[in-house]
Amino acid sequence: SNTSANVFHVNGHSGILSSNDVDAKEEISYHTVSGNIELENIKTKNFFGDTKSGKIVVNELTSENIDLVTDTGLILLNNLNGSGSVKSDVGKINLSLAEKSKFNLSIQSKVGNIAVNVLPAVFFKFKINTKKIGPTDFPLDAIIYGNDDYDKIEGYVGKEDSTNLIDISSKVGKVSIKISN
Repeated sequence: SNTSANVFHVNGHSGILSSNDVDAKEEISYHTVSGNIELENIKTKNFFGDTKSGKIVVNELTSENIDLVTDTGLILLNNLNGSGSVKSDVGKINLSLAEKSKFNLSIQSKVGNIAVNVLPAVFFKFKINTKKIGPTDFPLDAIIYGNDDYDKIEGYVGKEDSTNLIDISSKVGKVSIKISN
């Protein structure tokens, strides 16, 4: 807790790995084999986190490049500000974007629901590729301009030329993009 560095790495085998108020100029990485990762107020240029079996919970993450992976477990990200990749083989992914954030996110799940919450007045493009269940919720003001039997959907909210992007891929699971207050 309450740490700053140029590079910050934490590796664990099992158990809970928790950390808060960490600021690293270049890189932060958290790795566990079987255990939960619980983080709060993390800031860095490059952020890496992975676990084989365990949930990843991050409140207030700010990073230019994000790479989060779990084989089996929930990924919960609150107040995310940044770009990168979030992947889960088996498990839910719930994500909320921070106010005034810039993002380009790739969110992938083989089996599990994906929910993204965006604040009002945030403009973004979206791409959704689903196989079994398909998208369930969209913002009311979403404009859909491309679809392939609802397996692949493209569109935008607010401005078609927005640089913000949410790219979601799910083989089995519900996909939801909601505007939250």
